[in-house]
Amino acid sequence: MGTELAPKGKSCRIVTTKVLEDDIAIACLDHDKGFIYFNLSDIDNQSQNIKSYVTSLIDQIKAGDFETPLVDMNDEEVCC
Repeated sequence: MGTELAPKGKSCRIVTTKVLEDDIAIACLDHDKGFIYFNLSDIDNQSQNIKSYVTSLIDQIKAGDFETPLVDMNDEEVCC
């Protein structure tokens, strides 16, 4: 699992990725649309600028370079 920050694209940046059983979830911050969440398998459904940016980083994404630990709310104990 990496802690590396993804490089900034022209109009977007990957915030984090998460390896799933058979896919990779991506959270991306787009200058115009805000946060965008999608699976790598759905990259063809994204705008051209996002598709181009993510495709250029595909090897690093698959290697887990941009993956950060996320909280699973189902595993967390309720505090109040």
